[in-house]
Amino acid sequence: VGSMKQFPDVTFRILFLATIAFLTRPFGDGSDDELQSSRCYVAIVLVASELIVNSWLLATQTRVGRAVNGLISLTMLIGHPPECLAGLRKIRRFHLMCRLCNSAAIAVLVGMYQTSVRELNPSDDRLEMLWTNYRHVLIVMVLCFLGALVCGLGELWSSADPNQVGIKWKKFRHFQDAIDSNDPIMVGLLITVDELKLP
Repeated sequence: VGSMKQFPDVTFRILFLATIAFLTRPFGDGSDDELQSSRCYVAIVLVASELIVNSWLLATQTRVGRAVNGLISLTMLIGHPPECLAGLRKIRRFHLMCRLCNSAAIAVLVGMYQTSVRELNPSDDRLEMLWTNYRHVLIVMVLCFLGALVCGLGELWSSADPNQVGIKWKKFRHFQDAIDSNDPIMVGLLITVDELKLP
């Protein structure tokens, strides 16, 4: 169930980043050097800045090492902090809200950018090109966004008043499952992030 809840959010995130890269990349000038069309500077800056913010959030809220910090930060680029780590609960809520606001702000800014570009060069209408050639992708992205929005708001609402007993029980359940399945990586994460101890 948890994986299915994340499916629309992850799908939307991937399609959203790809769309931003397409709308903001410079096109080739018709010369032999068409590599310019692959230089997605804005998308690279967005991903790099979010990676830095994710790493900072984890560093301030947990005591994980650099390698684990980097791994979780990378997964947070398209998802959210893992639900199996109760110690990341506060970060997860904050990350959900930031993702919603960030996506909305980026969409507005890119829309304004495209309007300016179209006024300067009417032949470079990326939005029309996107709608004409990749309409089905845009429809899927919008549907995934609506699904992610519903799941995100539902999670924020349900976690507004967390049950501490339930959280503690989930911690030990995940911990026991990791021990039973002989998963040293998950055991290490639960010990480091949730501060659990081996029995």
